[in-house]
Amino acid sequence: MFRTYHIDGFQLSFTGRKTWKATLKGGGYDEVVPVTWTRDMTNCRGRAFVKIYYTKFDELVAKRTDAHPFIAAVAIAKDWNARPLKFKEFAGVFLCRSAFERTGDHSFKAELIRQMHVEI
Repeated sequence: MFRTYHIDGFQLSFTGRKTWKATLKGGGYDEVVPVTWTRDMTNCRGRAFVKIYYTKFDELVAKRTDAHPFIAAVAIAKDWNARPLKFKEFAGVFLCRSAFERTGDHSFKAELIRQMHVEI
């Protein structure tokens, strides 16, 4: 069992030690969501984007090519210079939509639609 973190009324817990996913609960949600980093958030012409990571290629392709919005958790690292990055805390939970652009072997670009909050 992994530690549970609380952010914006949600509960998040990582699905494994070396995974880029977390279980999200709260506000009627109970699903596994991708976890990404605040440093991978960018702005372009008034729109915000984030890089989404998947270790499994089939999951990456499925999410990148799906036009439906999805939820992602964004995290802050303890030390941005360390490799691999180590989790410090969650910065927020966001509703995202794929920009259909692959950014690496394990990542793609998604637009941030809005930050999500659940009333407690």
